[in-house]
Amino acid sequence: WRAAPGAGVDLRLSSARGAPQWLPRTRDGASVFCEAHGAKLATLSHPKAAEVAACEAGDRARYSWVALSPRSGADPSDPCAWVWADGTGACAGALPWGPGQPAVSGEGPACAALFTLGFLVTVPCDEFNAFVCERPA
Repeated sequence: WRAAPGAGVDLRLSSARGAPQWLPRTRDGASVFCEAHGAKLATLSHPKAAEVAACEAGDRARYSWVALSPRSGADPSDPCAWVWADGTGACAGALPWGPGQPAVSGEGPACAALFTLGFLVTVPCDEFNAFVCERPA
């Protein structure tokens, strides 16, 4: 676990090189896994949490699931329609959307992930990706 000073949370990024139980999962699988380990999928609305997660992800994973979802009934192609699990809007958050994002295709639901370069992208929710868990510091 890595501290995010000032954010009040510790973060852990899963990795293909980590312990076997921390291998990539689907978005739902990642959320369930974090909860089973006394944590939750990371809300990166605080600048320090976003900075720590982006630094960790940049070294280890192309995409990492985070706790960002479109508001119910909102247009998921609108960047400001997405909210963090703590209710903070993605447009007010510490991480920008990548170019052309959020991109919504007809290939099933899209979920938000942290891209290795430190911005947000959408990828199919059923892909197996790394993920970021958080727990209180």
